[in-house]
Amino acid sequence: MTEPSEIPLERSLNWGETPFTHMDVDELRLHAARLYAALELAHSRLTLVQEIVDADGTNRHPNVFERPLSAARQALMAVRIGYPQEAIYRNFFRYASQMLFEPHSPAVTTLWLCHVDGSDDSLRGVTPDQYQEIMAGPEKDVYRLMTLADFEYPSN
Repeated sequence: MTEPSEIPLERSLNWGETPFTHMDVDELRLHAARLYAALELAHSRLTLVQEIVDADGTNRHPNVFERPLSAARQALMAVRIGYPQEAIYRNFFRYASQMLFEPHSPAVTTLWLCHVDGSDDSLRGVTPDQYQEIMAGPEKDVYRLMTLADFEYPSN
């Protein structure tokens, strides 16, 4: 991710340009992944809020959720067409979405990957300091911290 100190304070756009216009393919893929993960999370939470508000009868504006939920569904479905939602989650977003955003807890940045069999669940949430205490001797190099680079693919 771009560090805040690296971001210019002001940029200009010409008519028809977007903030994505001058990004390279890898930057676009990263931002698309971040936007997808954020939109999926926002959609699920907004759906939950709508259900709660509708159930308790406090929704004085029944159409307030309709437009944003419809837009989110359309955007998500355009990406999901042809792919099982479970495959999208398991093959990338299960772990990568935790690394796409600033961590909100220590467990977010402590996903471990086994060099031997690719397993990942046994040390989930273990901090690097805890790892040094848990794993001693030759076994300590079996796992390493997972990074977004583990999900990289060559540019076309």
